[in-house]
Amino acid sequence: MRHVIKKWRAVQLTPINVWTAALAYDGYKGSVGPAGAREWKPGPHHRGKEHRMDDSYERRALLLHLGGVLQTTSLLMEHERGDETLAELIEAQPLLADVPLLEYSYQQMTVRELATAALRAFCLWPQLLLEAPLDRAALAASVREHLFRDNAQGWSSYAAALQSEVAWFGKPAVANGRRNDGNGDARRSA
Repeated sequence: MRHVIKKWRAVQLTPINVWTAALAYDGYKGSVGPAGAREWKPGPHHRGKEHRMDDSYERRALLLHLGGVLQTTSLLMEHERGDETLAELIEAQPLLADVPLLEYSYQQMTVRELATAALRAFCLWPQLLLEAPLDRAALAASVREHLFRDNAQGWSSYAAALQSEVAWFGKPAVANGRRNDGNGDARRSA
C-alpha cells in the first residue's frame, strides 16, 4: 500500500499530464494527418457512437482551466491571509489582477470565501468532463451559482474570458429551435 501511495505522490498534476489524459480519453492515438492536423480515432469507450472532433479540445481546455483554478486556489490558501479581501490581495499583488477568477469575482470576497466557493463550483467538473455527451449547461451553472450568484457583470466577463478557449461556455443552450437560458426558461430563438 505504501508503494502505491508513494507512486501516486510522484505523479505531478501539470498541464501536460492533464492534456495527455484528455487526449487518451478521447481516443487520440498520436497520428498526425496531412499538414500536421491531428487525426482522431475512436477509443474503446465510444462503442460506435458519433463523436465531435471539437469536443476533445473543449474538454482539454476546460481541464486546463480547472487545473489553473485549483493551482491558484491552493497557492492563495498557502501564501495569503484567509481574511484578506480580493481587492486587498490584488492591490498587494498586481499581477493577480489578470487571473480571470480573481479579476471578475466580488472584490469584497475574502480569500477563504473564494477558495470555498471555487471548490464548490468546480468539484463536479472532473465527472462532468468525462461524461458523454458533455453537459455544457451543468459545467457553466455550477460556476455561475457558486462564484457569481449575485454578480451578473462578473459572470458575463468571466464567461467571455473562457469563451476565447471554449466558444459555448456560459452561452444559453439551443435545442430544437428553442433557447434555454439555464434558469428553466425556454424561449423561441430568432
